[in-house]
Amino acid sequence: DDIPGGAIVLDLVYNPLKTRLLEEAERAGAKPISGIEVLVYQGAYAFRLWTGREAPVEVMRAAAIKALKRGGSDEDCQG
Repeated sequence: DDIPGGAIVLDLVYNPLKTRLLEEAERAGAKPISGIEVLVYQGAYAFRLWTGREAPVEVMRAAAIKALKRGGSDEDCQG
């Protein structure tokens, strides 16, 4: 189906980072949002609840992407 040009398309899938749906949305001129953003911001929200501090979202995103590219090892997400 056609994706409207001004649409926002959110795919909850985070592996692969860019799904076929997101590629099609991008080609249609829509704003694609990857599931990695949902994953990272869920973690950031939990971090803030547990610690009372703002989460390092950029660090979390980079660690999540690095882990996915390496096959998802827990060691990749540890400092």
